[in-house]
Amino acid sequence: MKIALVISCKMRFGGAERRLVRVLNEAGKRHEVFFLVRGCSRAFLDESLSLANCDVSHISRIIAVEDGSRIRGSLKALRRLRGLDVDVVHVYGASRFNAALTAWAHAVGKRVLFSMVDCVTFYDSMGFIEEKTSASLLSGRLLDFILRRVDVLDVLCPEQLSFYSQKVRRGCLVGSTPGTFTDLEAYRPQPKERLFVFIAARLNKQKNPQLMVDAVKMCQDALRASGYKVLICGCGWEEERIRGQIEDLRLDDIVTMPGYVSPREVLPKAEVLCALQKGTNYPSQTIAEAVASGCFVIATDVGETRRMLDPSFSSLVDPFAAELSRAMESYILLAEDQKHRCFADARGYAERHFSIAPSREYFLGLYESCQPGAR
Repeated sequence: MKIALVISCKMRFGGAERRLVRVLNEAGKRHEVFFLVRGCSRAFLDESLSLANCDVSHISRIIAVEDGSRIRGSLKALRRLRGLDVDVVHVYGASRFNAALTAWAHAVGKRVLFSMVDCVTFYDSMGFIEEKTSASLLSGRLLDFILRRVDVLDVLCPEQLSFYSQKVRRGCLVGSTPGTFTDLEAYRPQPKERLFVFIAARLNKQKNPQLMVDAVKMCQDALRASGYKVLICGCGWEEERIRGQIEDLRLDDIVTMPGYVSPREVLPKAEVLCALQKGTNYPSQTIAEAVASGCFVIATDVGETRRMLDPSFSSLVDPFAAELSRAMESYILLAEDQKHRCFADARGYAERHFSIAPSREYFLGLYESCQPGAR
């Protein structure tokens, strides 16, 4: 069986990309798999894979397609995909290219597996997102077009399964990703530094970096008195505005913004991860990587976040600056032996719960359902 994962990589990898590349590599132990990446050079792609700590040793072929122009780049990517003659194409994201790819795949008899990894559409439907833009409206229409044509749908969050099951055509197989996972060898605790870390590939409003800044402003005296520093990692969208705030608020002695960083370079030495998404933090790769690295986790109590944390090494807070600030100060005041117990409890939890095995078997089942005669 031949499988192709097709993604866009104009920016560095986030959690969704890390998760799906690791799944593809596992599938490569049983099937012939290809990784086709649009919008970047091979050098940029290789560097992105390295920063994301993604093993690609079982992927048969990696292809980078630079855009040139949107239309020429899309046509080139489709030609390369046609040449691979795969049985199933795995994509995610509501884009013009993925809409065209889905239509093309059906025309030539290929199956499409679509991973629904963006929670924005779901939360918009629930009335949690007030601001409507022309881009978001277009994205919604493109998503509806794609969902009506896919053969298999993978939904990231179980709470959204019923919602998306109603949007696909009859006969589409729908499944829900079984929790999260990470590389337990790559992410291990190291000697800890007094660091609170907020980390995202893309600093957009959904990731909520503003909440981190507002909380730090409130507890800055406690941070300075105890020798703790704060890292806000990521790039794009809110980055420059947040940098300006840190400077204006005179927090730059305790807050650093290093841009996009490899989670592996930061999390094993950090004491605390702050996961602050607005909709849900589940099933965050960053949380899984932090827990495997022995970090204490402070997370917003939204969506299904509780599914991947335990009170022995975490604190759930309402998404308000005062709540986050109090949780940060409470952690600072813990005795050192209590903190070390939290680090050990986190690592133990990761070893028990964050194996890739359930996700590997789940995705293999979805891929193999696309074989002729399988359904």
